[in-house]
Amino acid sequence: MQAVRKNSFSFAPFMRLTARDRADGTVVWPADETHPQPVPWAASLHTLAGGVGHNLNTWLAVILGNAFLIRQNLPADSPLLDMVDHVETAAKSAEDITKQMLLYTRRSLPNLERLDLSRVVWELEDHFRANVPTGVLVECHLDPELPELHGDPVHLRRLILNLFSNAAEAVGAGPGEIVLRTQSFYTNRPFHTGNFSQVFPEGDYVWLEISDTGCGMNEEASSRAFEPFFSTKFTGRGLGLSAALGIVREHRGAIWLTTKQGEGTNVHILLPCATTNDG
Repeated sequence: MQAVRKNSFSFAPFMRLTARDRADGTVVWPADETHPQPVPWAASLHTLAGGVGHNLNTWLAVILGNAFLIRQNLPADSPLLDMVDHVETAAKSAEDITKQMLLYTRRSLPNLERLDLSRVVWELEDHFRANVPTGVLVECHLDPELPELHGDPVHLRRLILNLFSNAAEAVGAGPGEIVLRTQSFYTNRPFHTGNFSQVFPEGDYVWLEISDTGCGMNEEASSRAFEPFFSTKFTGRGLGLSAALGIVREHRGAIWLTTKQGEGTNVHILLPCATTNDG
């Protein structure tokens, strides 16, 4: 029988990452990284998704409210209660999709506060342990001196959980490994990651990386990975990335991935540190 290492969580000092500079003043990232890329119809789709998500959210609130009132007025032994259960389950599933649409379009207002991303990851330890089979090793390497972010803790937890779920599904029953890492990052000049042509100013950032040894993606799939509701036949990679992009963008950050079919995927996230002007 193959020995399986226990899941591990460690707080340890890390070397500070620094962007690589080029002579012309731009910052260069490895060529095999996949960034969310703009497409001609992206702006129209963005507007459409936001409008549809907002309207659906309103209608679903009406459906759930009326289902609750019906339940309250039915006797405990009513055969109609099963139908009400089905209505509520379907409506809540649809509500979750609309929440992802609103996150993608940044129409879900964040509640920002100063927080430690290493602690946010650490507080999800029980979830990580409970949601992978025994053949999958989970490791968290968390910087104990990570600079604070100005972020929404609920949205950031959703971001981490979505990406972890993708990684867990990609690894499957194992054997395999999922690694979550936090680290500080500094650049002394503006840089560009290809994230919708966004340029990031010089300064301090927090680096979050979630990597797995799962099925990975081919070049075609990875180039579309951040499209809303895009999915592939490869388990675990297609759901959640558009919502993840929305959360990262609302925090003025960048997200990209490195992946190779049959070898796994690394999701990289860069978020700006809190400043003295942040709450």
